[in-house]
Amino acid sequence: MKFSKKNGNSLATVILLIVIIVLVGGVVFLALKYEALDEKYDRLEDKYENKDYSISNENKSNVAKESDVSEVTSSKYISRDKALDIVLKDLNITENDIYDLDIELENKMKYENTIFEISFDYGRYEYEYYVDAVTGEILDSFQSKD
Repeated sequence: MKFSKKNGNSLATVILLIVIIVLVGGVVFLALKYEALDEKYDRLEDKYENKDYSISNENKSNVAKESDVSEVTSSKYISRDKALDIVLKDLNITENDIYDLDIELENKMKYENTIFEISFDYGRYEYEYYVDAVTGEILDSFQSKD
């Protein structure tokens, strides 16, 4: 059986197409798997968000009950304005520089205490900060392209 240059090119083309199909299939599979994991994480986060997590350790006594979360005026928490000022000072910007501001007082199991979740847009980025509602300490922050 003789192979001509034309047959060789056809075989190479078929092999190349098979490799491309396998690679594309792998990328699609990974994207779907990632999306499924992301949805699972979101469901878990929603499930455990705003719950009362009582902790017996005395050092963890600043964990708020759900009834406390609704009372932002409680003297044991810093004010929403103070929490926002802490974040703005961290970025060295003013409130006039930001838009789509959202501030929520929540219990977060991850941080084992009540926090202010502060999110807003600034420039071409979206920011999310977690500020301890008692101490005013910045516990975490995230920045992503808007």
